[in-house]
Amino acid sequence: MIIGKIDLKNKILISIIFIGLIIMLVAKFMKTYDTEVDVILNDKINKGDLKIIINTHGYLLDGYEPDKYIGKTNIFFPIYKNGALQNYKKTKINKYSDYYIYARYKDKYAKMTYTNTLVLGQNTTNIKIFINQFKEFIYLSSSEIVPSIENITQSSFQDIETFKDDQHDMRMFKYLDQF
Repeated sequence: MIIGKIDLKNKILISIIFIGLIIMLVAKFMKTYDTEVDVILNDKINKGDLKIIINTHGYLLDGYEPDKYIGKTNIFFPIYKNGALQNYKKTKINKYSDYYIYARYKDKYAKMTYTNTLVLGQNTTNIKIFINQFKEFIYLSSSEIVPSIENITQSSFQDIETFKDDQHDMRMFKYLDQF
């Protein structure tokens, strides 16, 4: 009878060890996607006068596939403040398909849309935000290539009054001001 109890204890112990090994193997081989955010400034831009947040919208992702539509959200991630990138590595920024980039430079505001590069087929979420200047326009861009004048004026830093018709934008700019 004692031998039977030992066998039962050994079976339970072996089962627990086996389940633990399976969990460790699944965790090791589960696909995780890295996130990289770069903010590249024109030489004429004063770093200390710039703040940037990223606001999520679109779909929640299952890996790199759009899963559940969520639309606009109040979820945002502080990205740039006091001349430096903020710590974003432990956020879930790569779990969303699309972003609004909200920025404040001095007393002007700008907004730009951005699509997660996972959705576009890359293996990382790679967000590149360029702050450029063309003549008197300081603007947000997702590329080093100089866009058309029309695109520059749409993504240029403007007075807050320009955005007053969109309550979501105004709420995000308020968060940006508080950050």
